[in-house]
This record gives sequence, C-alpha cells and structure tokens, in this order.
Amino acid sequence: MSSEAELYSVATTEQGLQGDSMQAAEVGFRTRKSIYMPSSEFKGYDDVLPGAAERLLALFEEQARHRMAMEERMVQNDLESSKMSIEADQANRTQATGLGLLALLIFVGLAVFFAFMGMEAAAIASVIVPGVQCIGDWIGKLIADRRTTGGGD
Repeated sequence: MSSEAELYSVATTEQGLQGDSMQAAEVGFRTRKSIYMPSSEFKGYDDVLPGAAERLLALFEEQARHRMAMEERMVQNDLESSKMSIEADQANRTQATGLGLLALLIFVGLAVFFAFMGMEAAAIASVIVPGVQCIGDWIGKLIADRRTTGGGD
C-alpha cells in the first residue's frame, strides 16, 4: 500500500497579551495508508452536494484508466526503441564485417602482387599484419558480446 500526504490547515483565534485577538494558523500534512478517501469523507461530500461521491469515484476510475494507458504506451515505446537499437546494431555489424572483408581482400591482393614481384618479406607482412588485427578484433568482439549478453563466466 502506498501512503499519500494530505495538506490540512486549522485556524484558531487566541487572546493576545494586550487583549487583542490574534489569528493563528497551523498548516501541516497528514498521511494516509491508501490513495482512497475514507468513507466518512465521501459521505461528507455527498451531504454537501448530492452525487458528489459518485462523481469523485468516476473521476478516480477515469484517472486510473488514463494512467494505465500512459504506462502501456511507455512500455510500447521502450520496446520499439529497443527493437530499433538492436536492428541498427545488427546493420552496423554487417557493414563493419563487409568493410573488414574488403580490407582483407585488398591485403591478400597486395600479398599476391608482392609475391609475383619477388618481394617475399612485403608479401608476408601484408598478410600477417591485417590477419593478426582481424583475429584480435574478432576475439575482442566475442569478449564484448559475452559481457553484454551475460554469457560465459
């Protein structure tokens, strides 16, 4: 159960030291254990204005429906936002993979070219350097994926 605060004020008239009257006001908060008013308060509204209690209940019910609809929209927006984020992440990964493959093909082509030109050291370097980098990136992505998805220890 939630607790709701309610503002109250009490005005009193007191006799001052000089015989004049003074107005004093006490203002504070009372808390309730529930969001609903006690039945005596509803009865008081109905005594002052017949049908007021029913109108208040209808207002509370309308507010509850509105709040639930707003919460449902918030949840739906969060789900859609998450779905779009996942799709964008997958598109970025696909693009990065394609660019990595293109770079690897370029370096393999350079290695073949250097081998035909008789530059074995350059051919080996043009394959080893990007190959080691690709393997390092792949291992780094595996570790990052396991951390974000909670996989592994």
